[in-house]
Amino acid sequence: MPLWREVLWPDTIEWIRLPMVVVALAGLIVVGEVLRKMAHFSPEFSRKFVHIAVGAGLLLGPSLFISPVPFLILSVLFALSNGVAIRAGWLKGIHGPKRRSLGTVYFPISLGALTVLLWHHAPEIVVLAMFTFSMGDAAAAIVGESLRRPTAYSLSGDQKSIEGSIAMFAASILSMVGGIWFLMPELLSSWYFVAVLTSMSALLATGWEALSSKGLDNISVPLSHGFVLSVFLIPTVGISIPQLALALALGILIAVAAYYARALSLSGAVATSLLATLVFGVGGWKWAMPIVVFFVFSSALSFYGRSRKADLDTIFEKSSTRDHAQVGANGGIAGALVLLHYVVPSIDWYPAYVGSVAAATADTWGTEVGTLFHGRTITLAGFKEVPRGSNGGVSMAGSIAGIVGAALVSAVAGQWTANWSTVLVGTVGGVTGAAVDSLLGSLLQARFHCAVCGKQTERLEHCGAPTAFTGGLRWLRNDGVNWSCAAAGAGAALALSFV
Repeated sequence: MPLWREVLWPDTIEWIRLPMVVVALAGLIVVGEVLRKMAHFSPEFSRKFVHIAVGAGLLLGPSLFISPVPFLILSVLFALSNGVAIRAGWLKGIHGPKRRSLGTVYFPISLGALTVLLWHHAPEIVVLAMFTFSMGDAAAAIVGESLRRPTAYSLSGDQKSIEGSIAMFAASILSMVGGIWFLMPELLSSWYFVAVLTSMSALLATGWEALSSKGLDNISVPLSHGFVLSVFLIPTVGISIPQLALALALGILIAVAAYYARALSLSGAVATSLLATLVFGVGGWKWAMPIVVFFVFSSALSFYGRSRKADLDTIFEKSSTRDHAQVGANGGIAGALVLLHYVVPSIDWYPAYVGSVAAATADTWGTEVGTLFHGRTITLAGFKEVPRGSNGGVSMAGSIAGIVGAALVSAVAGQWTANWSTVLVGTVGGVTGAAVDSLLGSLLQARFHCAVCGKQTERLEHCGAPTAFTGGLRWLRNDGVNWSCAAAGAGAALALSFV
């Protein structure tokens, strides 16, 4: 028998237990629906009942299965069956609550992802992350919906409540402590260790839940719990607990300061704190400093000469106060590369990371400086002259600023490596990303026309009236172009690093 079958393939008893678990989970769904109909509960009842019951039942996983294969089969089976049920309109108590989403599909996907990443290290982390999310998410929903006048807020589309977020934070701590008591009671002898672990995990999870919408918290929160648990409970992951704690503290401090300086909106501040925790917590100063340089200098440029750029405020889709979507567009690729560095350390992802940040810097500096001056602006596609501030427009001043910005970020990155080719690779990646941004902006980015004032704009509304779509791809907006810019910079730098 091959080694992988000896290590991973379930024993006969596990194959017998697997269909029993499937029947039990299906039974929970039926019981939830029956109780809802008999007692005339709201449609949310079934969802919460199944959510809590499945989360609690997962704690039995390590005692039922040694192999990860049954959990992977369960993940695929329920992701597919829930997807079919949503599409067909079945089980409305579970799939038809007030906030229609794919959360019931994302939940088993998270279980499968955590199983692949962490089961071979510690299956207890997999089930503990899912259990803690289930309890915290249910607590947030119950408290938020039971109050007559909750303090509502919305960061990314879904409406949440302050009281619900507080409930999630508290329930996450309590449920994680309970899960540790059930699975790893020996850890409770070190109360300080458990207190730091549960508090950090609950705080990050609450931030991810607040920022997520359309059920995506079913992915972001379990993975966040799994990440923190792995740092604390698996010594071989190579991430320092004090470093992660410092990253979280600095991330919150930077986000709060930037929010009050109006460099970030509330959603942007939450996104920045999470991104900073990830980048510095996993990569340390080597990975953090390039993106810090980008954020600080780009924010300063956005504020400088604001009055001289005021005439463009209604043309650009968004203001200089960055929201979560802008933070993600500029730093999402960089954050993903840091995660890849954590998950697949055998590959050197740093050049791609530098290229991504350099591209975001080149694009931002080029836009800020280019719109500050009234020089000639052209498109890279066709070299036609266009009005200042047009999609994809480039100018001499903006191009020079973009190159300088990419070189500065790359030089900062080069200080942390023994190889100064990082500066060249990062700069070329940055300039490449900015060029891709300009081409996409002029050729494919959605363009709109205001019938009131006659201006071309990136906005869906202008002068108090809806704008008319005039060209490009309707779905490709400024944030999508910025994602492409960062990805192109990362790809170019990574390719150059192998030359």
